[in-house]
Amino acid sequence: MVELLSLVRSIQERPSTKWLTHENVLSAELGLEGSESYTAVDELDTFVSSIENGGTGVRSNSTYRPNPKPFNVRTKLSDFKNNPVNLHYVKYTGFKGKHIELSEPSSLALCQPAKFYQTGRVKDGVATSLHDQLNIARWCMGTHQALSQPKYQDIGKRRRELVGHWVAGDPKGNLYQKLDLPILATVLSQYWDVYVSPDGSNLTETQCAAP
Repeated sequence: MVELLSLVRSIQERPSTKWLTHENVLSAELGLEGSESYTAVDELDTFVSSIENGGTGVRSNSTYRPNPKPFNVRTKLSDFKNNPVNLHYVKYTGFKGKHIELSEPSSLALCQPAKFYQTGRVKDGVATSLHDQLNIARWCMGTHQALSQPKYQDIGKRRRELVGHWVAGDPKGNLYQKLDLPILATVLSQYWDVYVSPDGSNLTETQCAAP
């Protein structure tokens, strides 16, 4: 189990961001490994519970042990207010609350119940909502419902086939970078901080309709 203050320091050293990070990704980036009896995400959950309760154990009996100051007071991390840890989260219930075991990266991860975390100081109007972020991911992965329309099915199929290769740095994903990424970056520029020419001359009517 990673020591509390060490984990707090690792979180506080992360830059402020407007993006939410999936619990699996954050636990890996923080170096949490888990063990035979619990996962890295379980370890992250234990840390979050300790911060929110101000300590570990049960307050009503002798098992309670307070955290070191200033983390010895109850701190709700889900209300997106600035706190000493610079950590915030939102719970996603997933598709009908069902958990699916995945043996490899899959778009089904977007259907899983999970916590999504934001690190850094909270800035009004800067955070990207979980709803928007999930939709962005669906556009990028080719699983967005709009891409099931007949005129966009080929785009969706291509993205589903290529995005995994592109993320892995496989040359098979070069076509995704050439055809899809420029369109996504342009249409989703408000989220990705990409400059778009005022007249939108670099987009066709079809591209505007289907990011």
